[in-house]
Amino acid sequence: MSAPVPFSPTITLLTVARVWDAAFAEALKPLGLTTRKYGLLGHIRGTPGISFSELARRSRITVQSAHSAVAGFVSSGLVDDGTAQAGAASTLLMCAR
Repeated sequence: MSAPVPFSPTITLLTVARVWDAAFAEALKPLGLTTRKYGLLGHIRGTPGISFSELARRSRITVQSAHSAVAGFVSSGLVDDGTAQAGAASTLLMCAR
């Protein structure tokens, strides 16, 4: 008879995190969001007027990826790009609903 596998808090935590992440992703899917996009929206909501550069830094993505994601948010009516002019600093805000 083999000995029982010892309890590992690390493995337990990783398993719970994976289950939670999958459930969270599934809940966001009908909204057309991913965990990353939800995080981007959280940064925009939490810091009104945030720039693309700061949004990218906080999210650990490229500025180009931030622009792509925000373009989708703007077309969905979730975010307003207060400036939206080439060469000008943008001020991103959540749209009032």
